[in-house]
Amino acid sequence: MGKMKNKGNQVKCSDKGGKVCTKCHNELSLNDFYKDRNIKCGFKSICKDCVKKMVRDRSNSDEGKKIRERYTNSDRHKELRKLLRRSENAKRWREEYKASGKHKAWWDSYMKTDKYKDYRHKYTQTEKRKAYLNSEEGRKKSKEALRKYYSTAKGKANALRYNHKRRIVGANIVSNVTKDEWDSIKKKYRNRCVYCGEEKKLTIDHIIPVSKGGNHVKENIVPACISCNSRKGDRPVLLQLLVV
Repeated sequence: MGKMKNKGNQVKCSDKGGKVCTKCHNELSLNDFYKDRNIKCGFKSICKDCVKKMVRDRSNSDEGKKIRERYTNSDRHKELRKLLRRSENAKRWREEYKASGKHKAWWDSYMKTDKYKDYRHKYTQTEKRKAYLNSEEGRKKSKEALRKYYSTAKGKANALRYNHKRRIVGANIVSNVTKDEWDSIKKKYRNRCVYCGEEKKLTIDHIIPVSKGGNHVKENIVPACISCNSRKGDRPVLLQLLVV
């Protein structure tokens, strides 16, 4: 690069297209500077890296945070955000973002946070939410959402545990079976009914029935099909007679 011609604080460009940054004092090419028509050579006196650092430091300062908060709460910012959400570019960006799978990963992690749980709890207590659920459209969508949920594997497992928990409410017994423990029990018996040995839809059966004082724990549970479970009733079963 050629030599720079300095006159006071004004920095001129060299003949070979280079320039010295007045902030970091490094000699850089003109591509490392932003354009500015008010300067004779057409480029700013501070390089791009220094400009970005100055903007970042200002935005992270207390004054910058107050300015940003004041702007985000202004009516102008709210109107601009509404226009941006309705624009075609925003719609296309949202579709591409959801198709990439990044949105689902973020949403799954966000749903586990305390912030989302608190927001969800407060929202369910609002009058607007209660009025919507009592409306015809709200009841219809709620039934459809529940139907889809209980058709999944997670929903079926939760419904099964809930039905057993409802039976033992008020009883003085231990109840601590989890979904993973129930899956391991089914895997132990090769997803077959412990009585007939066939691969059918399995239900939880207690070796010592709950009505006879049995606990709802993994040691007292075996998988059984609906017909065998109904035929067994509330009679206890000896472990040595089980078909593994």
